Amino acid sequence: MQTRSQATREHAVHKTLNILQHLQEYVDSCMLNVEEHSQVLVSPGAGITKRKRPSGEGELKQQAQKHFEDHMLPGTPTQDLLPLLKGELLHHQLQGVKWLASLYASGLSGIVSDELDRDRRVQVVGVLSYLRSKGIWGPHLVVVSHPASLGPWACDLQQLLSGSVLLHALDGTPSSRETVVQMCQRPQPCCAQLHGPSESLLPPTTVIMVSLEVLQAELELLSQQMFKYIIVDLAPCPHAPSPSTLSPASTLTNAYSLGTSSPLPQPP
Repeated sequence: MQTRSQATREHAVHKTLNILQHLQEYVDSCMLNVEEHSQVLVSPGAGITKRKRPSGEGELKQQAQKHFEDHMLPGTPTQDLLPLLKGELLHHQLQGVKWLASLYASGLSGIVSDELDRDRRVQVVGVLSYLRSKGIWGPHLVVVSHPASLGPWACDLQQLLSGSVLLHALDGTPSSRETVVQMCQRPQPCCAQLHGPSESLLPPTTVIMVSLEVLQAELELLSQQMFKYIIVDLAPCPHAPSPSTLSPASTLTNAYSLGTSSPLPQPP
């Protein structure tokens, strides 16, 4: 006499077998469809087997590509203006870069006087990245009022232009002078490389950094170089530099100049 538990087990086994049978039929039907849409062609005598793509595969790929392009996220404002910059700028920093770029395009000099030192540096590095994307990679000159400012400048240049900046701080030694000459006289790439599809084809941004003290001693050397952009950073500077202190920088007139300083005092 069959017990209730035995009947339950037999029913479960029967149900499982039915499921497996339907699954096998489904797999067989899928394999049949694959064989119908994929014809195997064998090259006579060569033993090479080639599989013909389904007739609708090319159309499916085009639809997938169109779907990707339609739904692809647009670039950020920073990426649109500065595609070679490694990082995102704040709105006011980006506006500053646009202003500096417009000054350069008009052949004018300017003064950046944001409250924060890094805001000023970031805007300058941004415009250097912008110039590189337009085929102007340098050499550029950064003049700082105090040697302690060389470190922050180098940090921001290397961080935002990571892998695409050639940087050197002139210290007045013979080897340092030779490095400056080599960096400023390196061969220029042809226009075909400049407009290539890869960023790696573009020359790195070349920046020479120097303090005002070293600039006075190396004025003859630096005046012989054709700098594209000269940045004079007056901060941090406890006292306003005298005209005689800034006169060496003002003699380098073969490039556009840009001054950065703390906010200018308001008139009474």
